Amino acid sequence: MKYGTLSNEDKGIYVFGIYQTMVSALEILLMLVTGILCGVGWQCVIFLVSFVVLRRYAGGYHASTLPRCVLMSWSIVFGACMWAKFILFDITVQSLLFLLAALIVLIYAPIEDSHKKLYDYEIQKYWRYSLIILGIYSIIYVFLCISLFFSVFCSFFFVSACPLILLPPFPSFPN
Repeated sequence: MKYGTLSNEDKGIYVFGIYQTMVSALEILLMLVTGILCGVGWQCVIFLVSFVVLRRYAGGYHASTLPRCVLMSWSIVFGACMWAKFILFDITVQSLLFLLAALIVLIYAPIEDSHKKLYDYEIQKYWRYSLIILGIYSIIYVFLCISLFFSVFCSFFFVSACPLILLPPFPSFPN
């Protein structure tokens, strides 16, 4: 932009892209700091990666304002951090929760939102991708069940991702 290589129409697109990148980086930093302050920093990193991958294709609620988006995202990450820190279930309960979460994804994914409409081909494509991601998560879960600690963590990140996927079937939140 400094050297005049962009047209006036393109400048707005680049400014918006840079703004969105900065906002996303600050959101991720906020989430990571939350995880570190809760004492579950590495679990928070793995949760964020797995959540972003699932959310990308399974869809879900999109907040209408940036502050609402940040608050909802932070609340989900904080809940996941509290789950990782304090909630310990036996392997049977974890497995049942994992299966319930997987069923939710299979039934509802991909979720359209009023802010992000999907074409028919996108619905089919995203459902297949969601199924592949679910399969990968399931394989990881089975392998990590050898260690109770890791299976607790594996189930928490997957189960805690489901509330965001479930939101759209319910009435939308008022602005």
